[in-house]
Amino acid sequence: MSAFPTNNFRSLTARKIQSALIGTSNSVLYTVPSNKRCTVIGINLANEHTAATTVFLYHVRPTETASTKSALYYGMTMATASVTQDDALKYLAAGDQLIASCSTGSHVCITVYGIEE
Repeated sequence: MSAFPTNNFRSLTARKIQSALIGTSNSVLYTVPSNKRCTVIGINLANEHTAATTVFLYHVRPTETASTKSALYYGMTMATASVTQDDALKYLAAGDQLIASCSTGSHVCITVYGIEE
């Protein structure tokens, strides 16, 4: 017999939420569905370009726009053919968005892992 009642715990599985090449204009990478919330457990950024690039990533609530106050990464320089991994937890509510752009067109791949519940 377990010391913890198993019927009080849900089985939550992390999965790839989104993966996309981002361009030079801000574009929505992911939107939390209206009946869900999301815990982001990892973000991988890969610069696939032959030159350094600058990355912008925003966590935007439904009433906000992408700006410095909502930036997760603002003007972060990525070296040629480099990878950045972020495993800090980020909590997103229903309707929240991740919006991204970079200084070179379609050369940075961002992959987001998380748990929707």
